[in-house]
Amino acid sequence: MLENYLLEQLVAFADAGTLSKAAQALHITQPALSKSMHRIESLFGIPLFHRTHSHIELNANGKIAVQYARRALKANHEIIPETLAFYRRQHTIRIAGCSTIAIHHLIQICQDYYPTMTLTTSLISYPAAPALLQNDDYDLVIATRATNDPQLISKPFLDERLMLSVPAGTPLAKHKKVSFRDLAGMNILAHAGSGVWINICRQQIPKVNLLVQENMQSLDQLVKASALPVFSSSLTTVDKQMADRVTIPIRDGAAQISYYLLCTRTNYRNFKDIFAGI
Repeated sequence: MLENYLLEQLVAFADAGTLSKAAQALHITQPALSKSMHRIESLFGIPLFHRTHSHIELNANGKIAVQYARRALKANHEIIPETLAFYRRQHTIRIAGCSTIAIHHLIQICQDYYPTMTLTTSLISYPAAPALLQNDDYDLVIATRATNDPQLISKPFLDERLMLSVPAGTPLAKHKKVSFRDLAGMNILAHAGSGVWINICRQQIPKVNLLVQENMQSLDQLVKASALPVFSSSLTTVDKQMADRVTIPIRDGAAQISYYLLCTRTNYRNFKDIFAGI
């Protein structure tokens, strides 16, 4: 069996082309490297080099040996990180979704059923669920439609309606419901985590100016310090602790989204409790 350092020296010789250059790259003496080449050849039991009085080069056998040496070194370098990655996958639930609110609800459910698991999340503007799942990028995906793919399982998860929070006493605050058209040309605050809602609002509201905030704390400060309207959700409204704001539902059909939870059929056994509980 070839020790790892012998494989490294063989590959270094193949890359350098000469013993002197390879020895220099490896920070060893040329006689020591020459001795290693003899040892490798004796372990194989066949000639791996063409030798002359002042020159050594790989023969056809040696070139094949170098190919396998490269593979062996690659596998040796990967064995620990790949094994650790496998371990993490067994103890991690990877979640993707098109809404931070929907993702947050799923996180709470996962923590109830799998308290020792690590959760990772990704916000996808509009997840192509079949591809995300079949490529094994994620374990659970929250999408805005079910799937007929026989390799996937899908189940209704949440219903969400877009809301608008406005200061009490403003004209809009008198309405029980508003439409997207009522909001035409307005400056409206929104959180980047709204995900799919951002595109819906831009498509549905004429000439809207969305003031999208990446940071929720910054959004909260703007809401408290200004009279600007802000998009909210039927699942979590921004004015629960603010007596000076009113939350109004948006009546349009496009302001209602049904979310579905999806996973692969082969992975379903790992998450059947979640699917049974939603």
